[in-house]
Amino acid sequence: MIPPPTFAEARNRREKARAAGLHPDYWYAVEHDAAWSKLVAAQLPANAQVKLQTEPDRYVGALEAAGGGYDVVVVDGEHRNACAQAAAKHVKPDGAIIFDNSDRQIYADGLRYLSDAGWLRVDFLGLCPSYAYKSCTSVFFRDTRWLTGAPLPAEQTSSTGLSLGQAMRQ
Repeated sequence: MIPPPTFAEARNRREKARAAGLHPDYWYAVEHDAAWSKLVAAQLPANAQVKLQTEPDRYVGALEAAGGGYDVVVVDGEHRNACAQAAAKHVKPDGAIIFDNSDRQIYADGLRYLSDAGWLRVDFLGLCPSYAYKSCTSVFFRDTRWLTGAPLPAEQTSSTGLSLGQAMRQ
């Protein structure tokens, strides 16, 4: 079995693909609301797609139908408990699942499923924009190598430009 690439190896592969004019980062979203899907689709870049699925089985099955092998799956929509189970089957061994609003009791079954299946979890709890309430987003992962060996934030480069600290030379 070939081990999955390290964080640095994966980043280097993406950078080489971009330099060759390829788009290794592809975004695929599933939406249940036709009006929202149409609005979002009109604003997406070439490397992204939104798929309208109004039937629950097709909504949850969209990951499998699209081919699987994802680096990251974001669970933030309808049928989150079932989507968490589907995501666990289709995320790469070194990938992650981001589960939004994980503080809601109605999503406990999905969170438990991932934990019981051996996924590790980091919670990000904070204030919601435009609300006076806190919420939690949880990141699930299995491969811990991305937690170690990554460059410090001040040492990283980004396709979106300099960080505040880099711009201020601090």
